[in-house]
Amino acid sequence: MRSCGLAGDLDIHPIDLPVERYPGREQTKSIVASNIQIRDCDLLGMVNFEQAMLREGLDISGSIFRKEACFKGACMQGKAGFGAPWSSLPRAR
Repeated sequence: MRSCGLAGDLDIHPIDLPVERYPGREQTKSIVASNIQIRDCDLLGMVNFEQAMLREGLDISGSIFRKEACFKGACMQGKAGFGAPWSSLPRAR
């Protein structure tokens, strides 16, 4: 049984703010996130953490992504989930 469900999209993306640029240096935009916990949720919309720089591990244990989730270039398709301890997963033969 899931304790919550998100029906909308969850998108962490750069906010277009004016920043001071130093001569000769390329400016990169990223969101620095810390201590994100989305536990035991059914995520029904799109999830995008593609531009996030995570300071701590992303805690999404027990969650199921029903559509699509993007994490810094890695993309998981519908119904991919997290939360099972790695030692309990079946091993590839």
